[in-house]
Amino acid sequence: MSRKPTTITSILEFVYAFQFVPRMALRSLGFNYSHTGAAVEQCIKRNYFKEQRVCGENMLRIQKEGIKYLEKLKGESYPEWLTKGLEKRAQGTNDRKRQIKFAWVVAMIYHMVPDIATQYIEAEREYRQELLRNSSSLNINADSFPFEQAQISNMSTREKIQSKIQERSIQSDNQNWHYLTREMKMADVNGLKKMSAARATGVLHLQTRNYVMYNSVSNRIKLYSDYEQKYIDYASDLLHDRDPSLLVFAKSYKVALATIHAPNKDRSRYLTGNYLYKQQFYVPLVSGGAKQLDVYSIPNFREAAREAILDPADIERAKNLIYDGQTESKELIFLGFECELMEIQKIYDIFTTVRADSEIHIYCFSWQSKFYHDLFGDRSEITIVDDKKFLEFLSDRQIQYQQSDGLAAA
Repeated sequence: MSRKPTTITSILEFVYAFQFVPRMALRSLGFNYSHTGAAVEQCIKRNYFKEQRVCGENMLRIQKEGIKYLEKLKGESYPEWLTKGLEKRAQGTNDRKRQIKFAWVVAMIYHMVPDIATQYIEAEREYRQELLRNSSSLNINADSFPFEQAQISNMSTREKIQSKIQERSIQSDNQNWHYLTREMKMADVNGLKKMSAARATGVLHLQTRNYVMYNSVSNRIKLYSDYEQKYIDYASDLLHDRDPSLLVFAKSYKVALATIHAPNKDRSRYLTGNYLYKQQFYVPLVSGGAKQLDVYSIPNFREAAREAILDPADIERAKNLIYDGQTESKELIFLGFECELMEIQKIYDIFTTVRADSEIHIYCFSWQSKFYHDLFGDRSEITIVDDKKFLEFLSDRQIQYQQSDGLAAA
């Protein structure tokens, strides 16, 4: 799970691309939080960023001096007007909150897909080009767009976007890539552009699994089934995967608690009450959330975690059950690192009904412990696992397995 140090260049490009960026979110860009924080402070002192309070967050916005320095570092043009469309699309309070959370999310996956800011800027450029191509039919004055006619590509938007996605999947060093909903809408010819109720922000492809990414701005995690199903169908075609999983991002675990505590009669309205996605992983928008994402990139993580932590006899007693282990005294054991909501919902229902007298032992990371304690109460025993050591251990073990498989094949 090594991460490259965050440079001032990458910080400037990130804030340029996403306009409204929470200062705390930038901590997720690099492996060293203090190093990233010092770089951000340096940018503010040089007047590259302006800091202001928006929707309860300390937000950073890039200034003209920052854009000029970015152009000097990268040796290419970064027009000030290019990402102004974001501001126009985020006028209302909920839209602004959604945009802020989107910036949080992309900051958290940055270490997995480090070219995501560049990708978003390219999507904005292509969007402007698409408007210019259609300017005559839409009665738009082409002079209002800072493009010369010679700059307009003859390749269609759909062809161009799909070509970039193919290149991205082939050229990715770590075989991870991200597909923005923005790009999906531009590449779609079957009506995805009209799906304003679909709140998915994009698709994340890891070696282990494909994920649809979803931002929640409500108190419970809601889905609009008709729209979401169309999105899933389209994403499945792009990914050649009929069963993508879901990554849900929200500001705090209160959203997940409220969703799981919803009465049975109301669950069909919320995420865990329907089966649009068989696996629904919950990630909080906190610094630990970026580390939690590393869990999803480890092949066969759950099996490896069981072997590393639990007694084989405890695993055997629970092999046909939903939880991970069971002691001789009938105590349930659950590994909560992945935070998969459908699974947690089922365990919670069992724990509060047929196993109402049982205790449960939960292994999790530090930022997850309060969630599990609030959910299962005093009948739960929480063991906090050191995330850095544990993930490094599992990653090293995975490399050893791959090397031994390679030797066996040779």
